[in-house]
Amino acid sequence: MNTGFFKRPANKKPMPTFPKPPKPKHIPDPTRDHIPVAAPDAPGVFCVTERGFDAPHPRLNALHEFKAFNVGGTWDAAQKAEVDRVAPIWKAFRKGDVTARDQLPRNLYVQPGVRLPDPIPTVFTAGRRDAFYVREDIANIFRQHNLGEAALLPVDIYDVDGLNTYDARAYLLAPGTFRPTLDIRTSKLSKNRYASYPEFSVYREKETWHDLTPLTQPDDGLAVWWDDKIINSVFFSAALVSDLKGTGFEQDVIVGRIGPGPL
Repeated sequence: MNTGFFKRPANKKPMPTFPKPPKPKHIPDPTRDHIPVAAPDAPGVFCVTERGFDAPHPRLNALHEFKAFNVGGTWDAAQKAEVDRVAPIWKAFRKGDVTARDQLPRNLYVQPGVRLPDPIPTVFTAGRRDAFYVREDIANIFRQHNLGEAALLPVDIYDVDGLNTYDARAYLLAPGTFRPTLDIRTSKLSKNRYASYPEFSVYREKETWHDLTPLTQPDDGLAVWWDDKIINSVFFSAALVSDLKGTGFEQDVIVGRIGPGPL
């Protein structure tokens, strides 16, 4: 048995090399290509995204916007129909259409085997990464700011059987104003390869947020808005973030200034 190192025969030709494929050309986006990048001294824009499974409470699995699971953990026809009803509404929101707001579900259901935290988190997501719910005291802080077309819709929290409600009050932060906020050509983002139109997610690793390039925003005092290309985040003004400090908000979600400078 030959135990020596493999050696290429002297008469064997080297493997051919192929040129690297050209980088894909930028597809013009008339909604944002004309917007300049924000200056370093521009007012801070803060990104808020869900923490995932390293959050203090298992909020992503704790609540659903509709009763997707019964006691046996299976779906029935009515539950599937509710999923089919809600999905296009959120797709419309992602494109900036807020006319279907009243059709959004107003009930949250605690999943089997999950204990609802007391008090409930200051902010959490339920079923969708772009659906943010806030506690009542946090909602009161939001109301002191210019929310634009966004709305705080009250929701009821039920046990898994849908029979008893919890005393805790929560509000859905229903999408309102949509603005191009990130330069998707230069920002470090995760692209959804399965979407029929370009959509991206912000990475949860906060150190990557230095590689997000914010676009110039109008100076109109708006406190909360969305970017229709970013599916897992909402954007806050510096004034709103300042008022939320000390409430526990920053422990329940990932929040930080985007672009160069301190996070």
